[in-house]
Amino acid sequence: GVLSGVAGSYFSTPSAAANQITGSIDIRVKATLADWTPSVAMTLVSKAIVAGNGLSYWFYVGTDGKLNGAISSTGANSEAKTSSVATEFSNGTVHWVRWTWGTSDKVWRFYTSEDGETWTQLGTDSAAGALTAIASTSTQVEVGSDTAGGGSNVDGRIYRAQIYNGINGTLAVDFNPNLSTSAQTFTAATGEVWTTNGTARIFGNTDSTYGIPAQWDAYGPFGYLAEGARTNLALQSQT
Repeated sequence: GVLSGVAGSYFSTPSAAANQITGSIDIRVKATLADWTPSVAMTLVSKAIVAGNGLSYWFYVGTDGKLNGAISSTGANSEAKTSSVATEFSNGTVHWVRWTWGTSDKVWRFYTSEDGETWTQLGTDSAAGALTAIASTSTQVEVGSDTAGGGSNVDGRIYRAQIYNGINGTLAVDFNPNLSTSAQTFTAATGEVWTTNGTARIFGNTDSTYGIPAQWDAYGPFGYLAEGARTNLALQSQT
Protein backbone atom coordinates (compact mmCIF):
# COMPACT_ATOMS: atom_id res chain seq x y z
CA GLY A 1 0.00 0.00 0.00
CA VAL A 2 1.62 3.22 -1.19
CA LEU A 3 1.04 6.29 0.99
CA SER A 4 1.99 9.86 0.14
CA GLY A 5 2.12 11.40 3.61
CA VAL A 6 -0.56 13.98 2.79
CA ALA A 7 -3.83 14.35 4.67
CA GLY A 8 -6.56 12.02 3.46
CA SER A 9 -4.15 9.35 2.17
CA TYR A 10 -4.89 6.10 4.00
CA PHE A 11 -6.63 2.70 3.94
CA SER A 12 -9.68 1.99 6.12
CA THR A 13 -12.13 -0.67 7.19
CA PRO A 14 -15.33 -0.05 9.19
CA SER A 15 -15.67 -0.77 12.87
CA ALA A 16 -16.74 -4.36 13.49
CA ALA A 17 -16.92 -6.82 16.36
CA ALA A 18 -13.54 -8.31 15.36
CA ASN A 19 -11.62 -5.03 15.63
CA GLN A 20 -13.35 -3.80 18.79
CA ILE A 21 -10.60 -5.29 20.95
CA THR A 22 -11.00 -4.36 24.61
CA GLY A 23 -8.30 -6.50 26.24
CA SER A 24 -4.73 -7.48 25.37
CA ILE A 25 -3.69 -6.40 21.88
CA ASP A 26 -0.85 -7.27 19.49
CA ILE A 27 -0.24 -5.14 16.36
CA ARG A 28 2.34 -6.08 13.71
CA VAL A 29 3.27 -4.03 10.64
CA LYS A 30 5.64 -4.55 7.72
CA ALA A 31 6.57 -1.16 6.33
CA THR A 32 9.12 1.13 4.78
CA LEU A 33 9.10 4.82 5.66
CA ALA A 34 10.67 7.60 3.66
CA ASP A 35 12.06 8.77 7.01
CA TRP A 36 12.23 6.51 10.07
CA THR A 37 12.78 9.66 12.17
CA PRO A 38 9.98 11.71 10.58
CA SER A 39 9.48 15.43 11.12
CA VAL A 40 5.96 14.60 12.32
CA ALA A 41 4.74 11.35 13.84
CA MET A 42 3.48 8.69 11.43
CA THR A 43 0.59 6.44 12.47
CA LEU A 44 0.91 2.88 11.18
CA VAL A 45 -2.41 1.50 12.49
CA SER A 46 -5.18 3.19 14.43
CA LYS A 47 -8.72 2.98 15.69
CA ALA A 48 -8.70 6.53 16.90
CA ILE A 49 -10.71 9.69 16.29
CA VAL A 50 -10.55 12.39 18.95
CA ALA A 51 -14.08 13.71 18.37
CA GLY A 52 -17.07 11.89 19.81
CA ASN A 53 -15.16 9.72 22.28
CA GLY A 54 -13.71 7.76 19.37
CA LEU A 55 -10.33 6.73 20.78
CA SER A 56 -9.48 3.03 21.16
CA TYR A 57 -5.87 2.19 20.17
CA TRP A 58 -3.12 3.49 17.88
CA PHE A 59 0.47 2.54 16.95
CA TYR A 60 2.89 5.09 15.54
CA VAL A 61 6.50 6.08 14.88
CA GLY A 62 7.64 9.21 16.69
CA THR A 63 9.92 11.98 15.47
CA ASP A 64 12.77 10.48 17.49
CA GLY A 65 12.51 7.16 15.64
CA LYS A 66 10.99 5.38 18.61
CA LEU A 67 7.87 3.20 18.44
CA ASN A 68 4.78 4.27 20.37
CA GLY A 69 1.57 2.58 21.43
CA ALA A 70 -1.50 4.23 22.93
CA ILE A 71 -4.87 3.17 24.28
CA SER A 72 -8.01 4.76 25.67
CA SER A 73 -10.32 3.19 28.24
CA THR A 74 -13.18 5.66 27.83
CA GLY A 75 -12.85 6.83 24.24
CA ALA A 76 -11.74 10.24 25.51
CA ASN A 77 -8.80 9.66 27.85
CA SER A 78 -5.50 8.21 26.68
CA GLU A 79 -2.35 6.53 27.90
CA ALA A 80 0.76 6.04 25.76
CA LYS A 81 4.19 4.49 26.08
CA THR A 82 7.33 4.81 23.97
CA SER A 83 10.06 2.29 23.22
CA SER A 84 13.16 2.93 25.32
CA VAL A 85 15.35 3.09 22.21
CA ALA A 86 14.86 4.07 18.57
CA THR A 87 14.69 1.55 15.73
CA GLU A 88 17.73 3.11 14.02
CA PHE A 89 16.39 1.88 10.67
CA SER A 90 17.84 3.48 7.55
CA ASN A 91 15.37 5.59 5.59
CA GLY A 92 13.59 3.67 2.86
CA THR A 93 14.38 0.22 4.26
CA VAL A 94 11.70 -2.43 4.91
CA HIS A 95 11.15 -3.92 8.37
CA TRP A 96 8.52 -5.45 10.61
CA VAL A 97 7.60 -3.59 13.81
CA ARG A 98 5.33 -4.74 16.60
CA TRP A 99 3.60 -3.43 19.71
CA THR A 100 1.91 -5.49 22.43
CA TRP A 101 -0.08 -4.46 25.49
CA GLY A 102 -1.41 -6.92 28.05
CA THR A 103 -4.18 -6.59 30.61
CA SER A 104 -2.42 -8.88 33.07
CA ASP A 105 0.65 -6.68 33.59
CA LYS A 106 -0.41 -3.45 31.81
CA VAL A 107 3.02 -3.31 30.15
CA TRP A 108 3.86 -2.09 26.64
CA ARG A 109 6.48 -4.01 24.69
CA PHE A 110 7.94 -3.21 21.27
CA TYR A 111 9.68 -5.51 18.80
CA THR A 112 11.34 -5.55 15.37
CA SER A 113 11.76 -8.36 12.87
CA GLU A 114 13.11 -8.95 9.39
CA ASP A 115 10.74 -11.81 8.52
CA GLY A 116 7.64 -11.29 10.69
CA GLU A 117 8.32 -14.54 12.53
CA THR A 118 11.44 -14.07 14.65
CA TRP A 119 11.05 -11.03 16.89
CA THR A 120 13.66 -9.07 18.84
CA GLN A 121 12.45 -6.84 21.65
CA LEU A 122 13.24 -3.18 21.03
CA GLY A 123 14.63 -1.82 24.27
CA THR A 124 13.10 -2.76 27.60
CA ASP A 125 9.60 -3.21 29.01
CA SER A 126 7.68 -0.04 29.77
CA ALA A 127 6.61 0.71 33.30
CA ALA A 128 3.13 -0.64 33.99
CA GLY A 129 0.40 1.77 33.01
CA ALA A 130 -2.79 2.65 34.86
CA LEU A 131 -5.44 1.67 32.30
CA THR A 132 -6.77 -1.87 32.39
CA ALA A 133 -8.99 -2.02 29.29
CA ILE A 134 -9.45 -0.56 25.81
CA ALA A 135 -12.62 1.32 24.88
CA SER A 136 -14.97 -0.30 22.37
CA THR A 137 -15.81 2.44 19.87
CA SER A 138 -17.51 2.71 16.48
CA THR A 139 -14.37 4.29 14.95
CA GLN A 140 -13.02 2.76 11.75
CA VAL A 141 -9.62 1.07 11.65
CA GLU A 142 -7.06 2.95 9.57
CA VAL A 143 -3.73 1.93 8.08
CA GLY A 144 -1.36 4.82 7.45
CA SER A 145 -3.15 7.50 9.48
CA ASP A 146 -5.57 8.33 12.27
CA THR A 147 -8.57 10.66 12.68
CA ALA A 148 -10.12 9.66 9.33
CA GLY A 149 -6.94 10.47 7.45
CA GLY A 150 -6.57 13.80 9.15
CA GLY A 151 -3.41 13.26 11.13
CA SER A 152 0.02 11.64 11.36
CA ASN A 153 -0.08 10.35 7.77
CA VAL A 154 2.51 7.82 6.65
CA ASP A 155 4.92 8.70 3.86
CA GLY A 156 6.05 5.30 2.62
CA ARG A 157 4.67 1.86 1.98
CA ILE A 158 2.82 -0.59 4.20
CA TYR A 159 3.03 -4.16 2.99
CA ARG A 160 1.09 -5.83 5.82
CA ALA A 161 -0.73 -4.74 8.96
CA GLN A 162 -2.15 -7.27 11.41
CA ILE A 163 -4.11 -6.83 14.62
CA TYR A 164 -4.34 -9.77 17.02
CA ASN A 165 -6.93 -10.09 19.76
CA GLY A 166 -4.61 -11.04 22.61
CA ILE A 167 -0.83 -11.28 22.58
CA ASN A 168 -0.05 -14.07 20.10
CA GLY A 169 -3.81 -14.45 20.06
CA THR A 170 -6.45 -14.63 17.33
CA LEU A 171 -5.74 -12.75 14.10
CA ALA A 172 -8.63 -10.27 13.98
CA VAL A 173 -7.60 -7.85 11.21
CA ASP A 174 -5.23 -8.46 8.29
CA PHE A 175 -4.44 -5.66 5.83
CA ASN A 176 -2.79 -7.40 2.87
CA PRO A 177 -2.85 -5.26 -0.30
CA ASN A 178 -1.69 -8.23 -2.41
CA LEU A 179 -5.32 -9.38 -2.29
CA SER A 180 -6.43 -6.34 -4.29
CA THR A 181 -7.08 -7.28 -7.92
CA SER A 182 -8.72 -4.27 -9.54
CA ALA A 183 -11.07 -2.17 -7.44
CA GLN A 184 -10.81 0.60 -4.88
CA THR A 185 -11.81 -1.95 -2.23
CA PHE A 186 -10.65 -5.46 -1.42
CA THR A 187 -11.63 -8.13 1.07
CA ALA A 188 -9.08 -9.41 3.57
CA ALA A 189 -8.55 -13.06 4.42
CA THR A 190 -10.06 -12.23 7.83
CA GLY A 191 -13.23 -10.94 6.15
CA GLU A 192 -13.08 -7.17 6.54
CA VAL A 193 -13.35 -4.90 3.48
CA TRP A 194 -10.58 -2.34 2.95
CA THR A 195 -11.05 0.93 1.08
CA THR A 196 -8.37 3.08 -0.57
CA ASN A 197 -8.73 6.77 0.35
CA GLY A 198 -7.28 9.95 -1.12
CA THR A 199 -3.94 9.57 -2.88
CA ALA A 200 -3.25 6.13 -1.38
CA ARG A 201 -2.64 3.44 -4.00
CA ILE A 202 -1.86 -0.25 -4.29
CA PHE A 203 1.63 -0.60 -5.80
CA GLY A 204 1.37 -1.20 -9.54
CA ASN A 205 -1.88 0.69 -10.01
CA THR A 206 -1.46 2.90 -13.05
CA ASP A 207 -4.83 4.54 -13.61
CA SER A 208 -7.38 6.64 -11.78
CA THR A 209 -9.74 3.70 -11.34
CA TYR A 210 -7.22 1.83 -9.15
CA GLY A 211 -6.86 -0.94 -11.73
CA ILE A 212 -3.98 -3.38 -11.38
CA PRO A 213 -2.01 -4.27 -14.54
CA ALA A 214 -2.82 -7.53 -16.29
CA GLN A 215 0.48 -9.09 -15.23
CA TRP A 216 -0.79 -9.23 -11.64
CA ASP A 217 -3.08 -11.81 -10.11
CA ALA A 218 -4.77 -11.96 -6.70
CA TYR A 219 -1.40 -12.58 -5.00
CA GLY A 220 0.55 -9.78 -6.65
CA PRO A 221 3.04 -9.64 -9.53
CA PHE A 222 4.01 -12.87 -11.21
CA GLY A 223 7.68 -11.99 -10.83
CA TYR A 224 10.71 -12.11 -13.11
CA LEU A 225 12.15 -15.26 -14.67
CA ALA A 226 15.86 -15.19 -15.59
CA GLU A 227 17.50 -17.97 -17.63
CA GLY A 228 20.94 -18.44 -19.10
CA ALA A 229 21.62 -17.74 -22.78
CA ARG A 230 20.60 -20.50 -25.17
CA THR A 231 20.83 -21.16 -28.91
CA ASN A 232 17.73 -22.49 -30.61
CA LEU A 233 18.57 -25.05 -33.30
CA ALA A 234 16.14 -25.60 -36.15
CA LEU A 235 16.88 -28.78 -38.01
CA GLN A 236 15.77 -29.09 -41.66
CA SER A 237 13.51 -32.04 -42.21
CA GLN A 238 14.76 -34.66 -44.73
CA THR A 239 11.87 -35.86 -46.88
